[in-house]
Amino acid sequence: MEAIHGHRVEAECVSRFQAAIAGGLLPAWRLRLPLGQVTRSSSQLPDDEFSRSLFYNEVIRHSGSFYGVVIPLLRSTARHGWITSGRRLGDEDYAEEDVAALQALAPHLQTALDVRRRFGELDLRAAGAMAALDGLGRSVILLDEAGRILFANAAAEPLFDHPRGLRLSGGRLDAADPVLARALARRVDRTALATTPLDGSFEVDLGDERLEITVARLETAHETRLGTPKRAPATMILIDRAEAGRGARRTQLRERFRLTPAEAEFALEIARGEGRQAAAARLGITVATARSHLTSIFGKTGVRRQAALVRLVMDMGRH
Repeated sequence: MEAIHGHRVEAECVSRFQAAIAGGLLPAWRLRLPLGQVTRSSSQLPDDEFSRSLFYNEVIRHSGSFYGVVIPLLRSTARHGWITSGRRLGDEDYAEEDVAALQALAPHLQTALDVRRRFGELDLRAAGAMAALDGLGRSVILLDEAGRILFANAAAEPLFDHPRGLRLSGGRLDAADPVLARALARRVDRTALATTPLDGSFEVDLGDERLEITVARLETAHETRLGTPKRAPATMILIDRAEAGRGARRTQLRERFRLTPAEAEFALEIARGEGRQAAAARLGITVATARSHLTSIFGKTGVRRQAALVRLVMDMGRH
């Protein structure tokens, strides 16, 4: 358990309280009090018995206090949390009106502590998620529903330094290269309206390197567990060096599904999201051959729709 240092409490008293917790000197009644209920210590133990107790003599006496009130706010297997107030030795005990005033504050104190605890949990989950995204080995950018950047991992940072690379424009993702800027805007808009999680990928040539960019729609809630609005990630952009990502997927398609080289190449072209005819044109094959490839790919992979094939291909080579 942890002791929290409060207002006008000397460091020695805090240390003694912590030592009492560690040594098991804390009165058992403190652990049984109903959460949120203000309780006078005098209601739990007669004054003469309290004055002889080890807890009083080892802890409370050194603070110069005697009468006190306790408000239990948190209880779990790992933690107990209270707010405690004490009156100087010789002062009167807390009156009924004092207890009533504190009781009116207790629900607000509980809410404040619960909000802080839950935000701490959210922060920890977010930190873990961000670390995971940094560990993917590929550029990852998260956008909210308005296209504003919420997060870019370390691998994405060089793309913002590239003379033809990514840019911020009014907080929104943009690009210096006009072809890339138009393609990104089109894909982000299409993905926001899509009924499938992935909307394919596209490639762009920046001169010194060629990038493969996938725009994925994220399913997110619009409220936190606390019921407060948040800017939730709505779109994820994944960026790879084109040949590296393509090569990994080509290998997995052939090894996992026994696709022929021509079928694997056609599946990769389909994953660019522009349809069967566009894929056939890029590969220099007839539409009939493309149809034959697609029928064979569906049979070997077990998918039945091009959108499902796109998702399958884009899920490969990510780990």
